[in-house]
Amino acid sequence: MRVSVIPAIKKVLCRLLPRGWARLLPIPILAPHEYREIVGALERAIAGSTAPQELSEEYWAAILRKWAHVIDKGVQRHDYETGHSAAAYRRAQEALARIHSPTMLGDPSVVWARGKLRQYEACQRSDCAPQGPPGPSATTYRYETLVDAVKTRRSIRSYSNRPVPRDVINKIVEGINWSPCSCCRQPAKVFVTHDPELAKACLATCKGASGFGEFVPCFMSFCVDLRPYDLPREVFLPAVDLGLGIQNCCLIAHSLGLSLTLLSWAQHDKEEGNQLRALLGIPTCYEIMVNGALGYPDSGAPVPDRKSLASTLVLRESPTGAHQHRTKCGTTDTTQHG
Repeated sequence: MRVSVIPAIKKVLCRLLPRGWARLLPIPILAPHEYREIVGALERAIAGSTAPQELSEEYWAAILRKWAHVIDKGVQRHDYETGHSAAAYRRAQEALARIHSPTMLGDPSVVWARGKLRQYEACQRSDCAPQGPPGPSATTYRYETLVDAVKTRRSIRSYSNRPVPRDVINKIVEGINWSPCSCCRQPAKVFVTHDPELAKACLATCKGASGFGEFVPCFMSFCVDLRPYDLPREVFLPAVDLGLGIQNCCLIAHSLGLSLTLLSWAQHDKEEGNQLRALLGIPTCYEIMVNGALGYPDSGAPVPDRKSLASTLVLRESPTGAHQHRTKCGTTDTTQHG
């Protein structure tokens, strides 16, 4: 009896409930508030991406980059054939047709994407075998230098009474555009103020932002546009893409003698969210993921010990190797074989 009734109830609820809440029906318990917040954000993004007439050129540029990236991978294939990536080409053309302003058409990433479309078209006309990707770029930094920057970067909460110039902010934020990201979508948007009074007001919206000195020269809010993603399937990708870019910002700030101290946004409430959006002019189409305080350090900070490499790295060797690693949830067993 129960087996036949439950599917019928779910069927009725699927018709009555909004699409986002209907997806929660397989969950055997009522969703707590925290889950409802996540579902709400995803559903807003899904709904926003289904109304083309209301989408901005920035959205269409992200979609164009995505499909141009797919085309780029296609023309670099050793087994490339004419007609390959035809669906991606159509999607890229549809996105490009939505972009009209000279500013966006002149954006370097859009220019790159248009170049990929031309390359694809040339390959279709001539049945040519596209050239492979260029060789690796030369680099001037050394492993030791990079690791030193990674290990010496600190989160500082006491800043000297020194403003952060606009050109320095530009250098730091530019790094986010050069980080790896899925399908070249480049979804990051960084809202910044270097007005100390406004920075302190923004800082007050962040739970856990304690221990800071009186002078906070700069506040940064790292946001992401969820709409270019295939939600809810790609629910974790926006955080991964943005997180990689934020690491670039942290290291660039460190190289310039500043500290970018990141502040979790996970515990915020609705009022704090509205306040921060109003202070920095953050539109609702951008999801606030994490914030940061930026300034020139007035003091150092102790270095927390890191866990051992052995507790992080699980290296799978051949079955005949000397060591076999068996990893369980919460434990890692290393077995020695004779």
